Amino acid sequence: DGTRLVLDWPNILGVVAVLTMCVGNFSALFQTNIKRLLAYSSIAHAGYLLMGVAALGGQRSDGWEAVLFYMTVYLFMNLAAFLIAGVVANKAGNETIYGFKGLIRRSPMLAVAFFICLISLIGLPPTGRFSGKLQLLIAAWESGLHYVAYFAVFNTVLSVWYYARIIKLMFLESGEEESKVIMTMPMSAFVVLMVVPILYLGLFFDSAVTFIRSLTITGI
Repeated sequence: DGTRLVLDWPNILGVVAVLTMCVGNFSALFQTNIKRLLAYSSIAHAGYLLMGVAALGGQRSDGWEAVLFYMTVYLFMNLAAFLIAGVVANKAGNETIYGFKGLIRRSPMLAVAFFICLISLIGLPPTGRFSGKLQLLIAAWESGLHYVAYFAVFNTVLSVWYYARIIKLMFLESGEEESKVIMTMPMSAFVVLMVVPILYLGLFFDSAVTFIRSLTITGI
C-alpha cells in the first residue's frame, strides 16, 4: 500500500498521436473517393493535434495557443475543402478524384481555391497550417517527444502523394467532359471567405497568435 501508479501521459498521448496519424494517412493513400480521402485526412489531422496536446501536457499556456491556432486553420481549410469537393462531385456525377480532371479550365476559381486547401492540408507555406504545424513540431521536439516529431514529418511527406494526385488532375490533365462548373454567388463568396483566412493566418502568424493569446488571457 502507498504505491502509486504514475502514468506517463505525454508518451501515452504521443503513441496514440502516431497511430492516429499513420492510420489516417495510410487509409487515404490509395483512396480515390474524394470525400473519404478528406475524411481519412481528418483522422490524420486529429493525430497532429494530439501530438500538440502530448507535448504541452496542459502546462504551458503559450503552447495551447499553438493548438488553438492549428484548430482555427483546420476549421477554415476543412470547410472549404469539403464544400468544393461536394460541388465538383455533384457536377461530375461521381465522388472520385477523377472528377477533378481539368478543373482549372472548368472553374479557375474553384481550382485555385482547392489548390490552396490542398497545400494547406499538406502543411506548406504560405498557408496557416504550415505555421501551426511548425509550432506543434517545435513543442513536441522541445518536450522530448522526438519520435512523435519524426513520425509527424514522415506522415506529412506521405500525405504529399495523395494530395499531389489531385493537383495533377486539376492542372495537368483533361477531363472527358470540359463543361463549366457553375457556382452561385453566395457559394462563391463562402469559398472565398474560407480560403482567405488560410493564407492570412500563414502570412500574419504573429498577429493571429497575439489575438489568440489575448483570448486565453481574458479567459474567453
